[in-house]
Amino acid sequence: MTEQYVVDTSVVMQRLIVEVNTSQVRRLFAEMTQGTVLVVPEFCLLECANVLWKQVRFQGMPQSTAEHLLIDFVIAAANYASQSIHASCPSNWASKSTTHL
Repeated sequence: MTEQYVVDTSVVMQRLIVEVNTSQVRRLFAEMTQGTVLVVPEFCLLECANVLWKQVRFQGMPQSTAEHLLIDFVIAAANYASQSIHASCPSNWASKSTTHL
């Protein structure tokens, strides 16, 4: 039986930006290549964009970095969504490096 997890924006953002639980999040996303399914709420993209905007506005993240992170997320989400629910995550998303602040 395929394992499924519902993840929220805080989990997705720790895949993009190094935070306290980033190592656990990386392991979770790596499991996607082994058949684990992650379910993400529909509004996650909007929330991620808002978090990245706040990183640019208040934490000094370069705008170009935020744009690249958001584009990477959108591409990975589109690739994953285009596969069947039991398909694995694109390998480049599971192994892509995380931005350090």
